[in-house]
Amino acid sequence: MLAERARIVAREPGVLWVETLAQSGCGSCAENGECGTGLLQKYLQTTQYLRIQIRAEEEQRYDIGDELQLGLDEGVMVRGSLLLYLLPLVGLIAGAGLGYQWGGDLASVGLGVLGILLAGLGVRWHADRNRFNPNYHPVILDQSAILSRS
Repeated sequence: MLAERARIVAREPGVLWVETLAQSGCGSCAENGECGTGLLQKYLQTTQYLRIQIRAEEEQRYDIGDELQLGLDEGVMVRGSLLLYLLPLVGLIAGAGLGYQWGGDLASVGLGVLGILLAGLGVRWHADRNRFNPNYHPVILDQSAILSRS
């Protein structure tokens, strides 16, 4: 399970709005900045916050400003990454290959673009279809403990 700290920024009935610092890559950049992405982030001095909605049955026990530990299954991240990055690449290569077989260079470019667009639509369809699937949503890891009160 992947874990991340988040701060509660708003509450609604049955829902907590949390904000987490969007980190780059593996997270080691926040510790020592040895990779290229960490060095680039230090150079640009950018921080981005990600605001997401978490379903919580007992949202009244949390206060705005509390920090929680959120978790997401690794399998969800792997499948999502493969779908997001690999499917458009396969669509591009398959379309370009078919276009080249059927009509040469111009058809290869056209069908390659069509293939990547169709794959993008497939990714969008999958995201819309699973928007409310609880298996794809982060959860509060330790509901009995609030990490800190601000």
